[in-house]
Amino acid sequence: MNLYDILPYPALIHGPTHPDRLAVTGRLLGLRPAAPDRCRVLELGCGPGANLIAMADLLPHSDFLGIDLSARQVEDGRRAAAELGLANVELRQGDILELPEDLGEFDYIIVHGVYSWVPEAVRRRVLRLIRRNLAPQGIAYVSYNAYPGWYPMRALREEMLYRIRGIDDPFERARTAQEFIGFLADSFPGSVAFFADFVRGYYSSYLGRGEAPESKILASLSHDEIADINEPLYFHEFAEQAGAADLAYLAEVDLLGSTPVGLPPQVVEALRSFPGGLVETEQYLDFVRNRSFRRTLLCQKEARIERSLNPSRETLRGFHLASQASPQPQNGGAGGAVSVSFVARDGLAFSTDHALTRAAFLHLGKVYPMAVSFERLLKTAAAGAYDGGPMPAGDGDVLASNLLRAFLFGRSLVELYVSPRPVRTRPGRCPRAPALARYLARRGLDSVANVRHETVGVGGLGLKLLPLLDGAHDLEAMALALHAPVAVLRAELRWLARAGLLIE
Repeated sequence: MNLYDILPYPALIHGPTHPDRLAVTGRLLGLRPAAPDRCRVLELGCGPGANLIAMADLLPHSDFLGIDLSARQVEDGRRAAAELGLANVELRQGDILELPEDLGEFDYIIVHGVYSWVPEAVRRRVLRLIRRNLAPQGIAYVSYNAYPGWYPMRALREEMLYRIRGIDDPFERARTAQEFIGFLADSFPGSVAFFADFVRGYYSSYLGRGEAPESKILASLSHDEIADINEPLYFHEFAEQAGAADLAYLAEVDLLGSTPVGLPPQVVEALRSFPGGLVETEQYLDFVRNRSFRRTLLCQKEARIERSLNPSRETLRGFHLASQASPQPQNGGAGGAVSVSFVARDGLAFSTDHALTRAAFLHLGKVYPMAVSFERLLKTAAAGAYDGGPMPAGDGDVLASNLLRAFLFGRSLVELYVSPRPVRTRPGRCPRAPALARYLARRGLDSVANVRHETVGVGGLGLKLLPLLDGAHDLEAMALALHAPVAVLRAELRWLARAGLLIE
């Protein structure tokens, strides 16, 4: 029996795999992939299908196919999709090495958490499948553990494997490995400070898995760090393997990973002096950043890629933008202009004394989590920045350049979308949450998927409230069902809206 049938992998969603995230990067680099709200998506190694089901729930005109070796996980996913009434997602049990030739053409192919954990023959097959089944302007996402950053984890993995040698039961293997990490974290002498700090940080963060329940920690530990196969590789090795399959490297799914943005100027200058092309430059970036995990995008080798990102209004035309960064006034800028720092939840900040950019960020923060088209944002920001007067020549391009720079710094500052999400900024009379979020809440799960394809922790009253957000219950009916004051429910609904859990 497959290990995943005995100990299923946790049902997770993966934000960077969403077709809209892939489409944004592709379009910025000159590709014309299919619109995310009308596309075909294939996921290899889909597990119980939670990732695809969350997409299918909110993209009813797109089609999704997931394939996984574990019959148990596929059946679990089928039951969930059937209960949700989703006709646009199909889950199949199958071996990647034995998949048929007639799968068809897909606009987006997702291979998350597979490449480093399968034999070499399967890795080659994955790349051949992408070459054969990816649309001419399509984008494939492949994630894998990467060197050099994974070397400390490799050492820890080998130590765990030594400790659990001879233990066959998968639950006992994972539990013993977890306990052993705790032992190590408390046992290092001062002479091994670097590795000790790494192990302690890993252990104190619940093995890198945040606040996940212990059952999920043990399951993912079993399938990830102490899996029978776990083969990290350098980026240049992956790029060579993709090239051998007639695939082209596009970029990392978040473009920051493919640029030197945020590095000191002297480091950027030194990188430019090194010989070699794109692959070599990105490999040096991995060295500098000590990258341990990559989310790499591939496309057909015949696709035309524009490597230079033009910071102009034309580049952002057709995109939608969102930002929840909050303003914090700073000192006056040039010519007495007020400089404002917009700070994201993770502490990332973008400072500007440009009036149009300041007005744009303020508007995005006001309407968040709604995404606004760049054209509408430009018009609204100009009205606020210039009191209805004419916009100075070139200011639109300056705004586009600033928004793109903030986006490259991190999505926590600026989010870009190709297809805007059906999100509400405030509750209506009979509010509605995504079907999958209601489904998970009914089962008592306190982690649900929001409109932005993110995992949101919901507990207490919110967990009880979500199943009632079906568009048929008004505030009074919910207050009666939950025996809760209307004012308390209003506050909770406002929080759910801000978290991206209320839809049109």
